[in-house]
Amino acid sequence: MILGPGDQNNRQAVYDALVNHNISGFIENELSPEKRWLGLISMVTSEKLSPDASLSEISEDINKFWQQFLVNELPRINKAIAEGFSTVD
Repeated sequence: MILGPGDQNNRQAVYDALVNHNISGFIENELSPEKRWLGLISMVTSEKLSPDASLSEISEDINKFWQQFLVNELPRINKAIAEGFSTVD
């Protein structure tokens, strides 16, 4: 997830909301006004996947990751962002 560019108040509200909702996976731990783009969240598929995994195994791992992300993480991220924007004038 990348945040930017845009109004500093909006960017700060989104960042604060994600932090307040304990969204994990932050790439950078602070929001700076001079940065136009901020890498917020980076999530990876299974770190246990062997470098010698077959295409089928990799595909299965990616599908499993996305299903878990869509069910567990994305609703929390959406809720945090919506609440963050509700605080902006």
